[in-house]
Amino acid sequence: MEQKRLKSNHLIASVPTQFSRSITNDINWELRLIGLLGPRGTGKTTLLLQAIKKLHGFDPRAIYINLNDLYFADCKLNSFVGKFCSMGGEHIFIDNVHKHPNWSNEIKLIYETYPNLRVAFAGSSTINMLKHYANLSQRATIYQVNNLSFREYLSMQSIINLEQISLDSIVQNHSDINNEIPTDLKILPQFDKYLTQGAYPVQGNSYEEVKQTIEDYIVNTIEQDMVNMEGYDSRNGFKLKQLMSIFAQNAPFKPNLVSISNAINLHRNTLIGYLFHLEKAKLINLIYPAGSAISILQKPERVFMGNPNMSVLIGNPQQNRTALLRTFVVNQLLSAHELRLSQYESIEVDGQMLLGFETNKRIPKKLRENPNTITLVDGIEIGSNRRVPVWMLGLLY
Repeated sequence: MEQKRLKSNHLIASVPTQFSRSITNDINWELRLIGLLGPRGTGKTTLLLQAIKKLHGFDPRAIYINLNDLYFADCKLNSFVGKFCSMGGEHIFIDNVHKHPNWSNEIKLIYETYPNLRVAFAGSSTINMLKHYANLSQRATIYQVNNLSFREYLSMQSIINLEQISLDSIVQNHSDINNEIPTDLKILPQFDKYLTQGAYPVQGNSYEEVKQTIEDYIVNTIEQDMVNMEGYDSRNGFKLKQLMSIFAQNAPFKPNLVSISNAINLHRNTLIGYLFHLEKAKLINLIYPAGSAISILQKPERVFMGNPNMSVLIGNPQQNRTALLRTFVVNQLLSAHELRLSQYESIEVDGQMLLGFETNKRIPKKLRENPNTITLVDGIEIGSNRRVPVWMLGLLY
């Protein structure tokens, strides 16, 4: 226990606090059981350590542990927690729960055995909470941790702190929002930097270092995090890497399932299942046609990379600008909205609003004249009427 305490204190002391994710303000750390789920590289470990530092400091009644530690290969989690509580422990922060076999039953047992203990755990977005429904869903409050928004990137870089704004408020008040930007701050060059390498909380790294980091996230997600997903066959890990290579070079695109199946020698239904797995892991985003219900064997209308950094650094760095902006918009909106692909390549939001993209040419007249259409415009800082600067969708979270 003393060794784990020393390690916890060392990590707490070294965690940076100059920047914290916006979701920190939404998390109720006083609840008995909470979970932070998200893809690699989004800062879940930092969130846990910053919470301990802010709420408890080095108080021995709180501790951080990582279930990827070799120590827990021999020590049952419940036994460790029992010792911790016997020494007055009140709040335990558990990282990498998906690395521990039978983790959900262990946490359920801890929850039932120690009613005065608060537990916060973090794990991969590949964790299937539906699979653990009977154990945790009625006990745990789950928070989804996404990659950085453009707004968070600006804050992390100490450029400007902007308020989080809903999509409706952006549409209605986008001209007023721009008044909050100092006249000497050029927002568009910052937006271009974000699209290239700003979606992850990695500071001071070179282009090549960020590229390698994202490649490692993808490979490690496939080789390590996805192995426990229901219906996933780890022997096909190489085929998933082939799929990601195809997507990186072509996304966003309408997938030809027969062609892709033949290219990597995979049955069509298995391929659709793997699309679901890759989306669950936040490596890709899938959009289905407007007016359709999603079924497990339904073909998606478009495949997008998980975020714009993946598109630029892993895919084609010279890709079409409109394609990159679509990837950005889908990534930012999916945190809180349901999306479908609608007429003229517009994106339908929550079955109501249509988003059309204007880059080097205007959108079709019929779409533009639709009262439900909002035109997202590239290359402008200030919008007008229903023409909204596309960068402002980076203020959603």
